[in-house]
Amino acid sequence: MTPEEKLSCYEKVSNCETFDELIDALAYIASLNEEGRIIGRNKDYSLQKILFNLSMIRVDAASYNVVTREYGIRQQVIYLKTYGEK
Repeated sequence: MTPEEKLSCYEKVSNCETFDELIDALAYIASLNEEGRIIGRNKDYSLQKILFNLSMIRVDAASYNVVTREYGIRQQVIYLKTYGEK
């Protein structure tokens, strides 16, 4: 991934105001990887797994640490859960 692509990922995630927008951003990030995975800081996530984890967080059935911090994803999930979707 080029530095420009990485910056684009951070920008897409941080501009999300709804979970649907975040899902689109996650799909974009996964599309940049040949295997369709999101490379986290400590492990790799399949898009399906991270979307499942996100759905569990939305209904308060999982903690925030089931999504990666990479690209500001966890921070944006916390923001959306705390302040609600626009």
